[in-house]
Amino acid sequence: MKKHHLFLAIAVLLTALLASCTNTHVFEDGYYFQAMGEEAEIVVTVDTQKARAARPSILGVDDSLLTSLLDRSTRVSVSLSKDEYSEDDPYPADISSMNVSGAVEGDYSKFMINTGLGFSKEFSKVKEDGVKFYTDKENSIEVASPTSGVILFTNDSYPELYDRTIKNRVINISAEKAALIGESVMGLYVRSPRTMIQLGFEIPLTVIVQMSDAVMYVVEKEGVFYLNADITMKSDSLAKTLNTLLRNQVVAEIKRNGGKPDFKVLGQQYMADGDRVLIRDREMSESDLQAFEAQIKLASGSLI
Repeated sequence: MKKHHLFLAIAVLLTALLASCTNTHVFEDGYYFQAMGEEAEIVVTVDTQKARAARPSILGVDDSLLTSLLDRSTRVSVSLSKDEYSEDDPYPADISSMNVSGAVEGDYSKFMINTGLGFSKEFSKVKEDGVKFYTDKENSIEVASPTSGVILFTNDSYPELYDRTIKNRVINISAEKAALIGESVMGLYVRSPRTMIQLGFEIPLTVIVQMSDAVMYVVEKEGVFYLNADITMKSDSLAKTLNTLLRNQVVAEIKRNGGKPDFKVLGQQYMADGDRVLIRDREMSESDLQAFEAQIKLASGSLI
């Protein structure tokens, strides 16, 4: 998804008409993104407040007005999916060819956002199945604020996104797993994946599709970032295979860099527990962080 004028239009309005009251929204059943995460749907979420404090480059954008929009945000969540998957699809996934939907949460007035879009020459108002939203001239993005505190956007169907994540919400991500990514700086969830974005692991697609679900999340401690993961495989033996694969990759990388692997430490970082593979406190290098950030930015259509 390309960056469009909608975010600039919203930012202009916010800059000109800052409201004195707070316009946020609390989902009583958990996090907004818990209504994402349908089968094969990759969910990426960033706590923008933690990101601003721990690593501002995660939210690095080139436009001052877009920055003002993000300054009022608390979280950006994005889902990636395809209508159909094929053996010929590129792997890792080509994000530009996927359906991208999401939400920006923060201090936003529904009236101000929708009024700004309504006055923008770049957007036209549409009503479909009783749902009002705005689309650009190329019909490449649909956007609106369904309630104060939330801006929804998609390159697919806004009415469908609104229905499944706001109006008729069904929780797809458990509270336990949502807490892992919700309390992190940034995280990812996928159930029954058919593909995966590039995250620094060289995991064959044949292994990816054997996952029941996966949670990956980045936490920050005293300026150091750590990658954690809870991956559930379809059998105990598959979990052991994946754990061995991941450990061997780390050992090979350490040796390539002239180091000596500490197998005791690796045993504490990469563990197979029944049908689950657990990664705990894997310190991320600067290149790891930059690669992770790049995928986050691609997934959000350069919103972050």
